[in-house]
Amino acid sequence: MVFEVLAWLSLVGFGARLCVIDIAEHRLPNRLVLLLAILSTTFLAGAAALASDPGRFVRASVSGALCIAALLALALFVPSGLGMGDVKLGFVTGLFLGWLGWGWVYWGTFIGFALGASVALFVMIRRRGTWFTAIPFGPCMLLGVLVCAVIAAV
Repeated sequence: MVFEVLAWLSLVGFGARLCVIDIAEHRLPNRLVLLLAILSTTFLAGAAALASDPGRFVRASVSGALCIAALLALALFVPSGLGMGDVKLGFVTGLFLGWLGWGWVYWGTFIGFALGASVALFVMIRRRGTWFTAIPFGPCMLLGVLVCAVIAAV
């Protein structure tokens, strides 16, 4: 329980900092994403070990790998669509969504992309950008995870 709480606190703490940076500078610093990935993986592995539930950690790890692979494919297919910081953050978001369960991987990813599309649409409606205007996608991804975590907790 303690390790799981530490993992979620690291996601919220580092995630908040990453959101501020991404909104201001349209980038996700490698050092912060890597540190978040290391801490999250370590804490969730500890939580699974203490709970004698290694399958949950395996599911989370596979989910993280699948998310980063899918986002990398998307970034390579549409280079102007996603930044590599978003791709790397995909491991962390996939890790936490996989920790919640396979269904949450779908819903968290869907919510993240829906939020990103909503932000882009809002920017275009306000005539502050076009179809090709870059938006900070990291906050949308992280918010998708947090929405799923809150719903899963109730």
